[in-house]
Amino acid sequence: MPKTHKIPLADRISFCTLKKIIKDFYGLARVRPKIRTPLQKVQDWTEHLNRIQIVLRLTLGDKSHAHFRYNLIEKKFQSGFSNELLSDEI
Repeated sequence: MPKTHKIPLADRISFCTLKKIIKDFYGLARVRPKIRTPLQKVQDWTEHLNRIQIVLRLTLGDKSHAHFRYNLIEKKFQSGFSNELLSDEI
């Protein structure tokens, strides 16, 4: 049986595509009544969206930002997100 090389999902999704998905999601989230309150704390949206993109690329198997440390889940809950809030909005 030949060996297959797994291609990380991060390598199959372009930077531009992932950036558009993140930008569209947060664009919608910022106008949703319940979810926009915690998002009002974000002061620099360009930096915030870039961090989210890096975290998602790492999650999808990208190794180029392996040095980057950012606890997305902890930051979201510190900002006022909760399981209840997220389940209401999803």
